[in-house]
Amino acid sequence: MSEGTSIKVENQQAADAAEKIAKAGVVGFGTMGQGIALVLARAGIHVTAVEVEQARLEAGFASLRKGLEDRVKRGRMSEEQMAAELSLIEGATSISALAETDLVIEAALEDMEIKKAIFAELDAVCPADALLTTNTSSLDIDEIAAATGRPEKVAGAHFFAPAQVMKLLEIVRGKETSPETVATLLALSERIGKVGVAVGNAFGFVGNRMYHRYTWQAYFLLQEGAYPADVDAAMQDFGFALGCLAVGDISGQDVALSVRKAQKAAGEIDPEAPYPVVADRMCEKGWYGRKTGRGWYLYENGDRKPNAEANALIDQTSADLGIERREISADEIRERCLFALINEGARLLGNGVAGSPADIDTVWRYGYGFPKDKIGPMHVAEEIGLEKVLKTLERLHETGGPWFDPAPLIRTRVAEGKTTFQD
Repeated sequence: MSEGTSIKVENQQAADAAEKIAKAGVVGFGTMGQGIALVLARAGIHVTAVEVEQARLEAGFASLRKGLEDRVKRGRMSEEQMAAELSLIEGATSISALAETDLVIEAALEDMEIKKAIFAELDAVCPADALLTTNTSSLDIDEIAAATGRPEKVAGAHFFAPAQVMKLLEIVRGKETSPETVATLLALSERIGKVGVAVGNAFGFVGNRMYHRYTWQAYFLLQEGAYPADVDAAMQDFGFALGCLAVGDISGQDVALSVRKAQKAAGEIDPEAPYPVVADRMCEKGWYGRKTGRGWYLYENGDRKPNAEANALIDQTSADLGIERREISADEIRERCLFALINEGARLLGNGVAGSPADIDTVWRYGYGFPKDKIGPMHVAEEIGLEKVLKTLERLHETGGPWFDPAPLIRTRVAEGKTTFQD
């Protein structure tokens, strides 16, 4: 592979260690846990799925089986393949069942206290050389690792939903995660058919941290004069299959709200900076997206339609905030969303959370559907030219908030006369 430096397995020892993983545990057997279990089973790894109670475990297996049966009916797999995959996945209601595992992937609720309790128990039960990973999408890996006596063997293994489909796997290193652990997990990524990218430990890591900047610009655009269909159409014209507001309706507006709450708790939200009030108000209405039949859009018989009530709520929010709504062009929508991405990507490069521009582009191509022909946001920035990127950010920063304050790396590279983010 040549998708970026991080996905190359750089030593045979790591490849051998990944190949020797024969037994894995998955803690939490909801939708994500089921997908992860399938991915591992398809690579020939025996999986023990753990849930807190038998009813949840049985519900997980019923959901897993139904999904596979649907694939058989559609001719996507044979009954023999289904049976082979299911034969490699067993269930348990106690973490003690993981006493002989080589690897554990925790996919429980996105709650720090729950995760720390799970990792403390895993540390006590699992073999001393077992790798313990969490599928958290944003929580602090170091805090989770501190619940164990083996922080060098703890890392993030951030799969993207649905795990059995999406190719990206962010391998998140904490401050004490060993290079051997990271290398083994990158090698495992290849073994299970994923594109692995090693990233550092920051809230949201690389992909979601940048995605938060993108979605917040979408919310601000709504508050200033655009409507959901305007924002999403502009980004689809850029090349995304769906705009971020439609995607948010699929994943659930309540999920996005929980992320904003976690951001506040982690000190990631500046109380003096603008805030996307309109997104919170959607959730106050109970409009979470597809799951409730309405979000930014209405959902009837599987079709997505404009939601007049959501548009009215957007208008009212603008009025309450004292914002005079205006016409917003598709070009402005694309510029603000894209430059918010580019600027945060440059910050992550500058502080070492991202290893290279290619790694960021890989994350965005395989995890977020960035248009393949455009490679990724950092490639786009270099195509535009860093000097022009800097001038655009400076202009946007005058009225657009702190997200457009040019990243130090961009200023430095332009001052040095460089045309790329790295030499």
